[in-house]
Amino acid sequence: MPNHDEIIGIYCLLYDVLKTINHREDILQTSDCEILTTAIRYYERILTYVNSCLRV
Repeated sequence: MPNHDEIIGIYCLLYDVLKTINHREDILQTSDCEILTTAIRYYERILTYVNSCLRV
């Protein structure tokens, strides 16, 4: 699982990418960067789980 510094790094990278492509967000309480960062974290956890199941 990523530590806090990795999570902040992922968030900042996504923020910069979305800003560069002039991404416009809907009016939400949660930013698109936060949603994408959470998705990446869970994707990594799912891959780790699947890999551990395949090793058994």
